[in-house]
This record gives sequence, C-alpha cells and structure tokens, in this order.
Amino acid sequence: RAAKLEAFLGERLKRLADKHPSVGDVRGRGLFWAVELVRDRKTREPFSVQRDKLDRKPMIVDKVCADLMQRGVFVMGWVSHLIIAPPLIASEAALERGVAAIDESLKLADAEVAKAG
Repeated sequence: RAAKLEAFLGERLKRLADKHPSVGDVRGRGLFWAVELVRDRKTREPFSVQRDKLDRKPMIVDKVCADLMQRGVFVMGWVSHLIIAPPLIASEAALERGVAAIDESLKLADAEVAKAG
C-alpha cells in the first residue's frame, strides 16, 4: 500500500516545491516524506539550525506545524523540515486534504522568505 501511494503523495508534495519559495527540497519513500523549509532556495539556507532549537529560539517550522494542527493535520516539525508520515490506511482523498492544508500553511513560511528578500 505504501509503495502504491508513494507516487501519489510524492507528486503532490513536489508540486508544492514548485509553488512555494520557502520549500528547498521534498524527498521521501513510501508514505514517509520530508519537506525542507529554507530562507533562500538558491543557497538552501535553512530557516533554523539545531543550535536554534537548543537555544529555544522561535522556529518557523513550529509555526507551520501549529497552523497545520489547527487545520486538523498533524505533521512533525524537525528543525527545518516538515516530517509527513500518514497512516497506511489513509485514502487518496485524505492525502489530498492533507496536502491542501500543507499548501495553505506554507504561506506562513513564504511570508518569512518575502520579509528577508
């Protein structure tokens, strides 16, 4: 099932990279994916680094994850990545709704890119 849905989910997440300047990379296998959030797509400068987490600095990935939770979608934020791992029983319709929520929430990171630019 994960292999079957890999192309479905991967294609939709990779479209987000084309649309959002805050997405530096999308990679995954099966139903385990990561969306990398960056300040600058050309240099791939991340929004945050591990030191920021240790210093308890506000992180854009946490802001995006909180917005997603308000939309009913849970993803894990890890320093500068959204970790996406839907359950194996997820339907294509549920994956579409999840990606649509991610699409909306990424606007928060895009706004940070615009501020920096």
